[in-house]
Amino acid sequence: MKDNKTLSTSLKGKTVVITGASSGVGLAAVEAFANEGCNIIAVARGRKGIDQAVAYCTKLNVLAVGVYADMSIAEDVERVTHEALKINGKIDIWVNNAGVMASGKFEEIPMEIHHQVIKTNLFGYMHGA
Repeated sequence: MKDNKTLSTSLKGKTVVITGASSGVGLAAVEAFANEGCNIIAVARGRKGIDQAVAYCTKLNVLAVGVYADMSIAEDVERVTHEALKINGKIDIWVNNAGVMASGKFEEIPMEIHHQVIKTNLFGYMHGA
């Protein structure tokens, strides 16, 4: 039996949380989803980058909220979730993109930097998931 229902592939109006949204792949994701008409929750630790991401969305007449948060902190991730749910009560897509790196000789990088890399890249991902 043939199903006559048409599957909608439109992203317009979907609510999308994008972590690490202030630069690189995260910013590119903001732009791509905004161009599709999605509601955007742009998340990062850097205020300047988030403000730029929100401004891009605003030019497209897309609802965008910038949230300054550290994904390695579970309470910050909860706050991001609550902000996203304020839009329409659901999150359709979560892009778990936040990440950091340390450059240089291993022995010259302070241990606290290595801890932050692990906290953001491992626990940040886990909190988002």
